Amino acid sequence: MTLKFVADESCPGPIVAALRAAGYDVASVQEAAPGSFDEDILRQSVNDGRIVITQDRDFGELVMRGAAQAVGVIYLRIPLGGRDWSAACARVLEAMSRVGDQAKGAISVVGWSAVRIRRF
Repeated sequence: MTLKFVADESCPGPIVAALRAAGYDVASVQEAAPGSFDEDILRQSVNDGRIVITQDRDFGELVMRGAAQAVGVIYLRIPLGGRDWSAACARVLEAMSRVGDQAKGAISVVGWSAVRIRRF
């Protein structure tokens, strides 16, 4: 089964574009439903079988507290800090290939130097 994703509004456009160009099925909140509440995004992601990609740590907190369900959450912790978008996109693509199916039922934190996966 192919993984499907939904990019929260906090997920930068260049990263969404890079994921799509690499063949990932990525829906975008920014394109489809800007201004949506986190709880609504999580609910819809479960209905659609999509893993949330975000830079907003609130998603992980909602899931870990049991306030919401999720297929999975990928939290991008990759501030640019002098790096360009191509480096950030390359890092996200590399991390996505490593995380794979482990992203289901987990909060995955993608940083510049590491990926942490915590089951929920």
